[in-house]
Amino acid sequence: MRRILFFITSLILGNTLVAMDNSRDLTQQLCEAIYFYQDDQIASLIERGAQVDIRTRDGGTLMHVAALVGNPGAVDPLAQAGLPVDIAGAGGRRPMHDASRLGHCDVVRRLLVWRASTMQADDQGNLPIHYASVCGRRDVVSLLLERDERMGARYNAMMVSAGDGSIPLCLAAEGGHMPVVLLLLARMGRRGCLGHAQARGQVRDSACRARNTGHDNVADTIEQFLEGMQCDEGNR
Repeated sequence: MRRILFFITSLILGNTLVAMDNSRDLTQQLCEAIYFYQDDQIASLIERGAQVDIRTRDGGTLMHVAALVGNPGAVDPLAQAGLPVDIAGAGGRRPMHDASRLGHCDVVRRLLVWRASTMQADDQGNLPIHYASVCGRRDVVSLLLERDERMGARYNAMMVSAGDGSIPLCLAAEGGHMPVVLLLLARMGRRGCLGHAQARGQVRDSACRARNTGHDNVADTIEQFLEGMQCDEGNR
């Protein structure tokens, strides 16, 4: 009887271990499919038992991997399998932070389709728009601002300070990213963000930062923008 029980137990454990090995193998294949843009295999691997809720060594998820490598085709099957698009990884960074920092517009678009937040900060107090601005990702900044405008007046990431107290314009100006600076100035003017003295002070600070980092052309552009705003108000 004991031999029979031992045989049955061994058989069950053996099958379980084989299943675990198969699951690990499928999960490894899933990681590789995301990394190497083998999008036609992702959904199939998930259906066959690949785990989508694993963590990388730095605490990220497969959604973070998709954002980091810029694979928009991985977002839908991962989200459909139940992996949250706003899940936090190392440092509180969401996939939207990583995609914004690296300029992966197509990934940002897919995340937005799944209602990923543009207003969640990481552990340092930085929003996706802060990452995009400091890295000069003009197209991503535009996408994030469009989402802001659709969400209504209470959402205005342009005037939200990062962890170090800088608004997106300051970060872009300090890095000399003229396309981002021009975009932000245009949107700020259109949305009436400069009606308060504090806001104008932040814009002036942006010009100072640009000049201090040797980006005189950016500083001149910001100062000319402010002068133009003052002239317009004087003529009203």
